[in-house]
This record gives sequence, C-alpha cells and structure tokens, in this order.
Amino acid sequence: MFIRQRLGSAILDRISHAGFRNVEMFCARQHLDYQNKNQVLDLAAWFAGNEMKLHSIHLPIYRDESWGKSGPQARLSITEPDKLRRIEAVDEIKRALELVESIPCAYAILHIGASDEMSSAKKLDAALWSIEHLRLFGRNRGVSLLLENTPNELSTPENLNWIARELRFPDLGFCFDSGHARMGGDPVAAWDLMAPHIHSTHLHDNDGVKDDHLFPGEGSIDWDALHSAMHATENSTNEFTWMMEIHDPSGKEDPVTHAWDLFEKWEAKVHT
Repeated sequence: MFIRQRLGSAILDRISHAGFRNVEMFCARQHLDYQNKNQVLDLAAWFAGNEMKLHSIHLPIYRDESWGKSGPQARLSITEPDKLRRIEAVDEIKRALELVESIPCAYAILHIGASDEMSSAKKLDAALWSIEHLRLFGRNRGVSLLLENTPNELSTPENLNWIARELRFPDLGFCFDSGHARMGGDPVAAWDLMAPHIHSTHLHDNDGVKDDHLFPGEGSIDWDALHSAMHATENSTNEFTWMMEIHDPSGKEDPVTHAWDLFEKWEAKVHT
C-alpha cells in the first residue's frame, strides 16, 4: 500500500492504530532497503516496542531502487537458466532474507518468474535449484518460504503443486494471491488446488486482465464464493493469514481504515 514511500515508524503507527496486528513488508529498495542498516535497525526497534508483529516479508523482485526501471538487468529471476546470473539473483534475495535476523517473522514470499513468462523444463529445473537453496537459507534463520501464484506459466497452481511434490519439504508452503488467480481464471478453483499448502494470502481485486491490486469489491472477483472456500479451508485443513496487498490506493481518503473496515465486514459475515 505504501510501496512508493520510505517505510518507517509513521507508516507502521498508522497501520497499528487502525487495529491490525500483523503486517507484511515488501523488500523493494525504494520502500524497504534491506541493505540499509539504519533503516533495518529503526524498523527492528519499532517492532520490539509495539504489539503489531511482522508476519512476513515479500522477497525482492528487482535489485534497483526504481521498481526495475533501470533496465532488464535489475530483475531478480530464480528461473534464469544461466547459472551465474541465477546465483547472483539468489544471493541478492538472500541479502533480503537476512532481514529476519533483526526482525523475526514466520514467512518469506517468493515469486517464480516474471509476469507472462513462459515455462520450460530448464526454467523449472532452475526454480527447483533456487528454491532449495533459499528454503535452507531461510530455514536456518527461522523463516519458512511461501511460493506465490503469479500470472505466468511457471507459477500456476498446478506447477506450484508439482514443485511441492518434487521438493517434499514439509515447511515449504504457498501464498495465495487472489488477483493473480483472477487473471488466470477462477480464483476459487485456484484456491482449491493450492489450499493444502496455503499459509498466507495476498487479497486484492482486478478486472481479470490488469494486475491493478484494487481493494476487494472494486474488481470482478466473486468475493462471496472465495470467502466461502477460504473459510471452509480455515475450519478444516489448514491455518493461514488473511493479508491485503493493495497498490497505490490514492482514491481513498484513509485507505488503512478502509482496509480494516473490509476485514470487519468479512468477520461479521462469518458470524451471521
């Protein structure tokens, strides 16, 4: 929600005062520069003195401070067939994972491939290699890796399940992204395929074409159907966190309070 701003105590205070008790931080260097020791120490001090906890970090997808605008070399790809470039990308992601040594959290969210990236056997092999190394690096620091469904051929729910079966790590899970699932078709069908491994979520909406990261209810997702599927899973097979991932909510006067109100409406619907 605040990806274009430097993350600091004022933003965290705003989220905490709205009532939230868990938050995810995105390791985008213009927002959270995981290599900036002063920023990391300031954030660590804030979390140490407040009730709101860091639930997860979103691992970086670019190495620069301008959301990849510095050129193609800025993208961090764990599916890179060239081993040297893949190692460089994995090493950069490990630097972000080191953040949890100062600010502990349960999960780290990982993308597999870029938007619209095509699948291939070489790319999937590269992904397996990268995930295995990042999973061990995170595990040694007390954090579990969650693979996110993204709008490409590599990280469809079917391929995520294939990766989980191939690697057979009990601590490797999924982060369900509702907006990305909508771009691939039916979010409920995607949820049902991923549900046994889901431990966190990215809840947002879109028109099925563009990855707008709108507030739920502002796009074309059938939230009643998705809520039903999510609550059925929550009550039977798995525990997971409901987490919103909204980009640039400039149309809302107070987007944090709006997000809290949506969660309260969902909770009320469960108990009626």
